[in-house]
Amino acid sequence: MEPVIGELHELLSRGISLAGDVRRTRSWDAPAAGSPAATEIAAEESHPDRPMGSWPWLSGPMVARWALHVATTEVEGFAAVLDVGTPYAADVLCRAILESTSLVWWLLEPDIGAQRRLARALAYRLRSAIEAERAVEHLGLADDEDRSGYGERRAEVIGAIEELGLEYRAVRGGRPITVGGETLPGYSARVSALVRAVWPQAGLPYALLSQVGHGELVGLARGSLETGTAEPGRAPSPSDRFWIWHDSYLVLGSLALAAHRAAFFLGLDEETDLLSAWMTECQDALGGLRPTEESAAVADTDGSQGEPTLDTRRLKPL
Repeated sequence: MEPVIGELHELLSRGISLAGDVRRTRSWDAPAAGSPAATEIAAEESHPDRPMGSWPWLSGPMVARWALHVATTEVEGFAAVLDVGTPYAADVLCRAILESTSLVWWLLEPDIGAQRRLARALAYRLRSAIEAERAVEHLGLADDEDRSGYGERRAEVIGAIEELGLEYRAVRGGRPITVGGETLPGYSARVSALVRAVWPQAGLPYALLSQVGHGELVGLARGSLETGTAEPGRAPSPSDRFWIWHDSYLVLGSLALAAHRAAFFLGLDEETDLLSAWMTECQDALGGLRPTEESAAVADTDGSQGEPTLDTRRLKPL
């Protein structure tokens, strides 16, 4: 294993541990008094027109918790593929991690209140139900066959939206889904909202990673143009070293930001402080690990203008 890969493993292992602590805490079900989560829930439960108690206002945090769990397990896989020595598998996992962490980031945005958070969760559920129905159509099931094992159906989510008295607009004519005034962002927009705290060009990393994930020519030929066909066990090329560092930077930054936002929302002061300190550690370590000299020309090909920076200001609510 190359020394740089070993150092990246150490950083990733620490991030997995810290994010896992946030995901496993019981505060998701019983947030600390005075925390944003507890304040929102208390306000809704005390409202005279809220016969359902804290449900469905807990649905947004519930989905965010699932997304944080998925992101953490994806980072475990990302760490494992670093040993391969080529960035393609890491690219695909990095893209998936950005999608999972950006969902946490969007759902747990500070100071939007329980109503907007609920509307976001419902918009996400409605899109998920629509996508699930489209997938199930390819099974060719008869109309009377049981579909309960394939997730929520569009009608069920719409029923929940209408029961709450919220206005909604489903996908028609290419327009985005909107529930209760909250519009569901596309993947690129959602990821960019998170990445702008990590990389100078917010939309660029996800677009580059998608070139690989979607099998586009630019993505497929990115490394082979310089090195030819990769062979197992070979040392990473200068290009590969840069992209492995690039992906690791994005993974560590997005995981830290998502976990920190969740910890703050739940009132986990100790975890919040630990994640703040870890992000500073990552910033210093990754700056020293960035490939230089022989890979400088490669680094310029991503179109960067200025150094990527983990913006520690984003660790605290704005």
